[in-house]
Amino acid sequence: MADAENLVIGCGGAIGGAVARQLLAEGESVIGISRHRPPLSHPRFEWLPCPSYAEIEVASLCETLSARSERLNRVVIATGMLHDAQHRPERRLESVREPSLMALYRANAVLPQLWLSGLLPRFVGQRHTTVAVLSARVGSIEDNRLGGWYGYRAAKAALNMLLQCTAIELARRAPGVKLIAYHPGTVISPLSEPFAAGRQRLTPEFSAQRLLALMAEAPRDGALDFFDWNGARVLW
Repeated sequence: MADAENLVIGCGGAIGGAVARQLLAEGESVIGISRHRPPLSHPRFEWLPCPSYAEIEVASLCETLSARSERLNRVVIATGMLHDAQHRPERRLESVREPSLMALYRANAVLPQLWLSGLLPRFVGQRHTTVAVLSARVGSIEDNRLGGWYGYRAAKAALNMLLQCTAIELARRAPGVKLIAYHPGTVISPLSEPFAAGRQRLTPEFSAQRLLALMAEAPRDGALDFFDWNGARVLW
C-alpha cells in the first residue's frame, strides 16, 4: 500500500533482515535501521543508519520518523545480544560480572524501550499498527528450570516488564497500537549458533514468516502478548 510503511529496527541481523525481505516480497514499503548497510536493494526499501545505537542517535531517528505522514503498518524491533567478544553467557554463579550484566541489559531491554519511547509521537493517532519486539523464552521466570545465562535471562525478563508497562500506557494514549513480545525460536544466526547444539533450529525466513503471520492476526485489545514462533503463549 503506497500510503503505508513498515519499520524494521535491526534489519542488519538475521531475523530483522528476513522480516524486511518478506515484507518487500509482499509489496510493502520498508524503512530499515541498522548499524551497517544491509545487503538489500529494492525501490521500496529505505535504509537509515544508526552507527552506535547511542541514545542521541535513537532520539534523532525517532524525531525524523515521527515527522512522516504515512500510515505505520508494522514495527519490528529485532535487536538484541546474547554474547560478543567480551561477554559470554554465564554457566555458573561465579561467572557473573557487572560489565556483562550491564551490557546485556542495555542491548536487550534498554535499547528497545528507547525506540518505543521515541516513537510514541508516531504511534499516537495510528488506527492499526502492530509492534513486535524480539524477546526470548529464557526470559520467562515461570519457564526457567535450568538456570544459568544470568545476564541474558534477566535482561529479557526486564524487557518483558518494560513492554507490559508500555502496553498499559499505549492502551490509553495510542489504542490503535498492538504490542507483541516474540520468541523467535533458536534461529540459525551468529547469535545462537555457538549454543544451538541439540536444539531444533529454524531458518530466519521461517521465523520471520511466523512473526508476520502472528502480527497480522493480533487483535487491537490493548494487551501485551508473549508468543513463540509456533503461536503458543509463553509463560511470564
